[in-house]
Amino acid sequence: HTVDRTIMPTASKTNRFKPPAPIRRTLSNGLELMYLERRGLPLVSFGLTVKAGAALDLASKPGLTHFTSTMLQEGTSTRNSQEISATLENLGTHLDVEVSRESIMLAMDTLSSNWTPALELLGDGIINPSFPAKELERLRKQRLTDLKRVVDDSNMIASRVSRALLYGADHPYGHPISGVEASVARFKRNDLVKHARRMFAPQVSTLIVVGSVSLNEVVEEAERVFGSWQ
Repeated sequence: HTVDRTIMPTASKTNRFKPPAPIRRTLSNGLELMYLERRGLPLVSFGLTVKAGAALDLASKPGLTHFTSTMLQEGTSTRNSQEISATLENLGTHLDVEVSRESIMLAMDTLSSNWTPALELLGDGIINPSFPAKELERLRKQRLTDLKRVVDDSNMIASRVSRALLYGADHPYGHPISGVEASVARFKRNDLVKHARRMFAPQVSTLIVVGSVSLNEVVEEAERVFGSWQ
C-alpha cells in the first residue's frame, strides 16, 4: 500500500477538554469545602488553603509566617512532635507546607482507608498548635543553618536581594519568605502564637478534597474535625 504524499491528510476531530466541576459546600463555621470525586484508585488527596501568606509578616519579623506554618506539625495540645511523626509514618503520608505571599497550603495524600485519621491530624495541627519551645529551638537551628548556606549560592542571593531592591526591604513583597538570620534568631514562642491567631481562621480557609470518597462522607468528616474551629 502506497501513500500519496501530495495529498494533505484529513485532520482528525479535535477533542475538547472539559475540566470537572468541583462541588462546593460551606460548613457551619464558615469553612469553605471543595470536593471532586475521583474513583479508580483508592487514594484521597486533600489540602487546606488559607488566604494569608508571607505578605502578613511584620516588617521587623520577616519569615514569621513561614516559620509559624512549619511549626504546626511540631506539636499540639494532644500530640507531641514524635507522636505526629509516628502517626504520619503509620498512615504512609506526610504533610506538605507551602507558603506564598498571599496563601498557605497544608496538603496530604493518603489511601482512602487512612484519609479520616490523616484529616484529624491536619485539623489538630491547625486548631490546637502548641508551638513547643524545644521544637521551636530545633527548627530555628535548622532554619539558621539553611540561611547561612545562602551565601554560597549566587542565584539565591540575587533572588533575595532583587525583591528588596524592587519593592523596598520593608514592603510586604520585599523580604524573603523564609526570613533572614537576624529575624529568625529573635522569634519567640509568643510571636508564633499571636501570628497563628491572626492568620488561621475558617472564614478565610478552604478545604479541598479529591479522590475515592463520597461527598456525604467528606462533609460529615470535615464538620466533625473542623466544626469547633473558630
